[in-house]
Amino acid sequence: MNPEEPEVLATNSSEQAITWLQSDKKFDLAIVDVGIPITINADSSSDKSDNCDVRNLMRMQSSSLPIILLSHFFSCDFFSPDPMTICLSKPIKRSQLYNSLLKLCSHHSQTTIQAKQKDVSHFDENFADKFPLKILLAEDNIVNQKIATRFLNRLGYHVDVVSNGIKVLASICQQNYDVILMDVHMPEMDGLTATRRIVAEFPQKPWIIALTANAMQGDREMCLEAGMQDYVSKPIQIKELTQALEKAYSALRLNQNQ
Repeated sequence: MNPEEPEVLATNSSEQAITWLQSDKKFDLAIVDVGIPITINADSSSDKSDNCDVRNLMRMQSSSLPIILLSHFFSCDFFSPDPMTICLSKPIKRSQLYNSLLKLCSHHSQTTIQAKQKDVSHFDENFADKFPLKILLAEDNIVNQKIATRFLNRLGYHVDVVSNGIKVLASICQQNYDVILMDVHMPEMDGLTATRRIVAEFPQKPWIIALTANAMQGDREMCLEAGMQDYVSKPIQIKELTQALEKAYSALRLNQNQ
């Protein structure tokens, strides 16, 4: 193939798309139908969630990749501001696609180097060696599970995952964890109830970090009053996550030395 000729890869699988982004292939643009099923784990038939989260999965692999999102019924209100993402309603017009490509390419040329430097500085592959922790993730949303797990894996951690507070209690009965990343809103038993049970019933208590989309001061105080020691806002930002884990490690070491 002529090296100057553009290469186009197409798939109807979100798992394949993420695999390509994780490979050595270099992509200049992604055009994504938000209706593509999210099936990151092929062994699980339930790995489907809010299709809008497909962008979060791709952003976890690259913060600088230009993305055009397509949908029959679309509102960009679903997404946090992102200068490298453009939303188009289907059926798309050739002029709309052309103008979107011009806009993204112009912005991409100005931000690629800065974004790559940011990614490298945030993901320290030796982070887990510096701050060794045994971590349990409690999160019922499958896409959020995948994002948090991949973040932690890239930092060097192995993480166990459960989907509700009942399974949290069962897990810590079987083995000790240093840190629990605890989603506040889960089915069967929510994170606040599970935390209160841990505080009341377990002599050896892990450091519990709330995962919450609620940023109001009252919500944070509610988490702390339940017995959680810290909180991380969703969608998870790697800098905020690493700061919380460093804080947890320091506090646990201090308790051990007392």
